[in-house]
Amino acid sequence: MSRNKKNNIIEFSDKKYNLKNEAKALRLKMEADKLIVVGKPDEALEKYNLSIAFFDNAPTYIGRARACRELGEYELALYDLNMLDKFLQSNFMFSDYEVYFERGLVHERLWDMKSAFEDMERYIKICQERKIKPTLRSKEEALKGIDRWLSRFRS
Repeated sequence: MSRNKKNNIIEFSDKKYNLKNEAKALRLKMEADKLIVVGKPDEALEKYNLSIAFFDNAPTYIGRARACRELGEYELALYDLNMLDKFLQSNFMFSDYEVYFERGLVHERLWDMKSAFEDMERYIKICQERKIKPTLRSKEEALKGIDRWLSRFRS
C-alpha cells in the first residue's frame, strides 16, 4: 500500500482510491438514504447516481435499486442488483443479504414469484446463519409484498 499525500490517493496493488471522491460519494449516499426515508425516491435517485460517479460501491447500488423500485422502475432495479455480483466476486465487504431482500421485492413486483421466494429464502437463511435480526423496514416491506401477492388471488 502506498499513499500519495498531495492527491489523497491510496494505492492497493493494482487499485487506486481517491479519498476525497470516496468521502463525497459517502455523503451523497447518506443524503439519498434520508430522501428515501422521507418518500422522495426521485431526488434520492439523483444523489445515488452522483455517488456512484464519484465512487463505485455496492451499498450505493442497493440504495439506487431501492429508489428505482419505489419509482416503479423494476427492470432498472433488477439490473443494479444483478450488477452486485462483481462486488461479491471482488471480495468487497457489504451487506450482501440486503441484495437478496431488495431483489426479492423487485421480482415480486415483476410477478416472478419463483425468483422472489428464492431470494427471500436466501435472505432469511443468511440472516439466520449470521444471527442478524431483520430490520423493521424489511419486515414491513416483506409483509406488504405478501399482502399484494395474496390480494391478487382474492379478487
